[in-house]
Amino acid sequence: MKKNLFVSFSILTALFLCMTIYAQDAYNLQYKFTKGKTYTYKDLGSTRITQTMMGREMKVNTSTKGQVSLKVEDVKSSGDATLIYSVDSIQVKTSGMGQESSPDLGFLIGKRIEMNFSKLGKLINLTELDTVENNNRYISIEQEAKHFFATLPDKGVKMGDKWNSSQVDTMATMGGNIISDVDFVYTLAGKENKLGHDCFKINFTANLKIQGHGNMRGTDITMDGTGTSNGEIFLDTSTGMLVYNKSNVDTKMNMVTGGAQAMTIPMTQSTISERSLVGD
Repeated sequence: MKKNLFVSFSILTALFLCMTIYAQDAYNLQYKFTKGKTYTYKDLGSTRITQTMMGREMKVNTSTKGQVSLKVEDVKSSGDATLIYSVDSIQVKTSGMGQESSPDLGFLIGKRIEMNFSKLGKLINLTELDTVENNNRYISIEQEAKHFFATLPDKGVKMGDKWNSSQVDTMATMGGNIISDVDFVYTLAGKENKLGHDCFKINFTANLKIQGHGNMRGTDITMDGTGTSNGEIFLDTSTGMLVYNKSNVDTKMNMVTGGAQAMTIPMTQSTISERSLVGD
């Protein structure tokens, strides 16, 4: 009799667990933009670059600190929104080969970019409202702005579900172009409190390819490389807005110079970046 009761209890327990699994909620993740809202974010980053040229290894470390604002100008009935991205402050410090420098990037402060994003984070259109001085040493604020949001799935997802997104981008630099091709895999990892907000936590991994060409002091340069990335994103469960993200990117690349003194320069780069909501 006891054995039969135990078997019955085990079966009921298994059925309950199965029902719990199948009854798991599916979430429709969206950025719920609110007209008139301004979101302020603090950005931190660090980059380590190591390259070998003519048998000599050179290392350069760069740290960045800044603040950006995102103002919601308008929201359509579809959920698509017009946003104004601007740089409030930025500091960069570079050290390497026995030297340190802190370039003046004041020309970026206050520069605005108008962007149209869908409620799933897809960029529809981008317009520079203010002219930005061309400076090939640094990624333009346009590149930063257009990748502000991760792409969300177009259907409901449960905890543990994955979705994919691809991103092809072209950046003008050194008199040429660098093309990056990135494939993301996102996972809805759970719910967690972050910076005082109840959030959905999304983990991601990515594989990237880099190709490009340019010209430095009259010498043609071609670039070819690969890389990986991983990180985490926190979105407010009520508004869908970004609360925090962190990413790690590691790349390996070869730069090949042309001309009479042609050479191959291997380079590795590791970047850690964080973005935190500090005002809304």
